[in-house]
Amino acid sequence: YSEAREDAASGNYERAIRFYERLEGRAAGTILAQQAMLELAHTYYRSGERAQALATIERYMKLYPTSAASDYALYLRGLINFNDNLGLFGRFSGQSLSDRDQQASKEAYQSFRQLVDLYPDSVYAPDAQARMN
Repeated sequence: YSEAREDAASGNYERAIRFYERLEGRAAGTILAQQAMLELAHTYYRSGERAQALATIERYMKLYPTSAASDYALYLRGLINFNDNLGLFGRFSGQSLSDRDQQASKEAYQSFRQLVDLYPDSVYAPDAQARMN
């Protein structure tokens, strides 16, 4: 786990992903496996693999619906869907956020709304509220 975290922090996402996947399999059913799955989703998100990140976070939410980290899972799902970054091509082409498919934005809003409604005292609630605004 510590090696995976170090790799993710240093930007070595491929290696971190491999470690998190192994850890999740070996520690199945434990709190460590839950944490590894959340870290895996975050690492996929950071590495630009949005579809994998969403699949992992959705799997987490189905496997652990009453987890103590459910607020973070909702927040992460919102972040993954949040389209505030047009990327390099979008910046140079003059593309506006309003020109993009809004489905991901709607899903991000729903995740943030659910977080704020279910976990108003969460440390993630203020940022979720700001992103909704």
